[in-house]
Amino acid sequence: MTRGTWLAVWAAVATAGCLSEPAPLPPIAPPPLAPEAVAVAVIQEADVDGDGVIEKNEFDRMPALAEAIQDFDQDRDGGVSAAELQRWLEDVKASGLAQRAVEGKVLQRNKPMANVTVKFVPEPCMGGRIKAAEAVTDEGGYFSATIPGAKYRGVHCGFYRIELTGTTPDGQPLPAHYNTQTTLGVAIGTQNPKGDLTLTLE
Repeated sequence: MTRGTWLAVWAAVATAGCLSEPAPLPPIAPPPLAPEAVAVAVIQEADVDGDGVIEKNEFDRMPALAEAIQDFDQDRDGGVSAAELQRWLEDVKASGLAQRAVEGKVLQRNKPMANVTVKFVPEPCMGGRIKAAEAVTDEGGYFSATIPGAKYRGVHCGFYRIELTGTTPDGQPLPAHYNTQTTLGVAIGTQNPKGDLTLTLE
C-alpha cells in the first residue's frame, strides 16, 4: 500500500469513527413547579397557629425550611411567609434548573457510616411535581443522590424530608426519628444546599 493510499484509508476510518460517535443526551426539562400553589400548601401544612408565618417552633413540620432559613427569611423577622416562599420558588423556576447535584456524607460521632440508604422524599406540598431520589453511602460515608431510572445524577428542586435507613456500628437499626418519623429535611434550589450535605447522627 502506498503512502497516499494509506493516508486515504486512515482518513476514511477516522471520519467513520467521528460519524459513529453517539449523539449527546438531550437536555432534560425541569419539573412543572407552581410557586404560588406550593407556597400556599407549605403554609397550610406547617403554620400551626394560623398567623400566616412559619416560625421557628413550627419548623419541625417542614424541616427543609430550618436548613435554609437565611435564604427564605428575607425580612429577617425569624419566620417564613408565603410571599417569601413564593419568591424563592419563582427564582428556582426562572433558572430552568432541572436537577441539582446533591452529595454529602453521613457521620455518627464524627465517624463515617457505610451502607446507609439516604432517601430524599418530596414533601406533600410539592403536589407530586417532583420525584424522590436516593443513594447508599460508601465506606467513607459519602453519597451522591440520584432519581431511580434517571439518565443523570441529581435531584429535582423542591422541599424534601430525608430518611436514613441502615444499622449503627453495634448492629442496631437506626431509630425512627431518622426514617419513619424523620426530623431531617432539605430545600434544594439554585443555591441550596450550599456545599455538600453533612448528616450527623447522635
